[in-house]
Amino acid sequence: MLASPEIIFESDNLANLPKETMIALLKHDELNMDEIDIWTSVIQWATNQVPGLENEPHSWSSEDVIKVREIISDSIQHIRFFNISTEDFQEKIVPYDELLTKELRRDIVSYYMNKNYKPKSIVLPPRKRAISADIDSSVIISNQHKQAKWIRIAQKKIKELMPKNPKST
Repeated sequence: MLASPEIIFESDNLANLPKETMIALLKHDELNMDEIDIWTSVIQWATNQVPGLENEPHSWSSEDVIKVREIISDSIQHIRFFNISTEDFQEKIVPYDELLTKELRRDIVSYYMNKNYKPKSIVLPPRKRAISADIDSSVIISNQHKQAKWIRIAQKKIKELMPKNPKST
C-alpha cells in the first residue's frame, strides 16, 4: 500500500476513506508519492466530505472553509510542506491558505523566501520514496555473459601460467 498509494489517493472511492485511515497513511515516512500529490489528495478527500462542496476554494463561504479546516485539522501536521517546491506551493497550496494556521503559513512563506529560516512549526523529514526504475534485462544478461567469458579467459590464462607437473617437496 505504501509503495503504490495512488491506488487509494487517486481512486474514485477516496471520499469513502475513513479519516483514521487517511491519517494512518499520512503518518508513514515510506509513503511513495510526491508531497504535493498527497496534499492535493487530502484536499480532494476533505472537500468530498462536505456534501455539495466543489473543490473551488475561491468560491467557498467562511462556513465551508471552517468545515474543511475541521476535517483536515488532524491531517495537516503530517503534510511535509517544507518538501514541496515553491511553484507547487504557489499553485496548489496558496489557494487553500485559509485552511492552514497563521503560524504555519508564516513559517512556509518565510522558509520559501529564505532557505536558512528555521520554522517554528515541526518540520518532518522527506519521505523515503522507493526508486522505481525500468531495467532492461537484456543489458543484465549481456553483462553476465561478458563477465562469464572474462572469467573463462582468466581461468585459461591462469592454467597456462601454472606448471603442468608441480614438484612435490
